[in-house]
Amino acid sequence: MDIAFNPAARWNEPTSWFLGLTATAAPAPSVRREPRDGLAAPERHIAAGSTVRVEQPLGTEVVCLNGTLWITHDGDEVDHIVVPGHPYVARHRGTMLVHAMSESRCLVVASRG
Repeated sequence: MDIAFNPAARWNEPTSWFLGLTATAAPAPSVRREPRDGLAAPERHIAAGSTVRVEQPLGTEVVCLNGTLWITHDGDEVDHIVVPGHPYVARHRGTMLVHAMSESRCLVVASRG
């Protein structure tokens, strides 16, 4: 799911840009997803409010197992909300920030390129 910031958002209400966005999350996958290179990807826990930085992420896949992740890239105007059942593949080279909006578990599978 791709979103853009609400231009009517007010800075004194930090969640006003998010109002009106709804998403139906699919159930979390019951099996571990195998990365494209066949190597096991370590499962990561990201505490609510924490951020993981990924350098040179082009082709990197983020698979949310539970929780809600907010992904943004340097130089990209569009941010992404990732929920279980909807993996995200980075299409930009700019540094990627993966922010946990709630307690989250995910797989971050680096590209082979």
